[in-house]
Amino acid sequence: MDLAFLLPWVLGTAALSAVFGMAGGMVLLLVLTSRLPLADAMVLHGALQLVSNGSRMLISARHVRLDIVKRFALAAVTAALACAGLVLLWPAFRSALIDVRVVLIATGVIACAEPLLGSTRLRIPQADTKLGALTSGAVVSALHLTAGATGPLLDVFFVDSALDRHANVATKAAVQSIGHTLKIGYFALLAALGLAGTQGAVLELSSGPAFMLLALATVAGTWLGRQALDRLTDTGFRRGTRALVCTIGIVSLARGFLAS
Repeated sequence: MDLAFLLPWVLGTAALSAVFGMAGGMVLLLVLTSRLPLADAMVLHGALQLVSNGSRMLISARHVRLDIVKRFALAAVTAALACAGLVLLWPAFRSALIDVRVVLIATGVIACAEPLLGSTRLRIPQADTKLGALTSGAVVSALHLTAGATGPLLDVFFVDSALDRHANVATKAAVQSIGHTLKIGYFALLAALGLAGTQGAVLELSSGPAFMLLALATVAGTWLGRQALDRLTDTGFRRGTRALVCTIGIVSLARGFLAS
């Protein structure tokens, strides 16, 4: 993939995520899966999103809710190990997951369902409760390995919580960092075992100078997005999040169903 093509996307999507705590990762995944084999796209996406979320978490470290992060991590690691075991032992399950159409459709469904799932009528447990943190860790981690970008689903567990916009974005960045780390390990393992096709694009773009440029673009985008977040109200933040996510979901579904 052309580095000059990728750099502005990385910058823009990092800024988008810094404003809304998600969405940027979904856009970046759509771009990467249009140019790379699934395993390459997932590993590179995970690495870039880890830089994006990690820098966002560090910039807003004082707002991170560590109690939520610890509970989420416990459930996430457990769910990821269960999924890895199923993929290694059940070929039919494996072939369904390592399919770019499944990734695109799953991402689209998650995004389009967010307004419904986020309805208080459904009483989704929020991440600032023990049940909500554990549930989100298990569910989001399992789907992270299928959809790749699960920001809208994660937001369901945060949108009606008592967290303000800064704690919301910072804590989501922390737990998303866990999810992307697990995703990198998962797809790297599949590629190493010959269970997922790769063209080596990750190695090329992960070389020192190339990845340093991408990482710098990610950090710069995160900083720019943080400036915009400071100017948003909590009400504008929630409204903008849902409108943006629905739009991305429709595009992802269309690509998934039209993919050959």
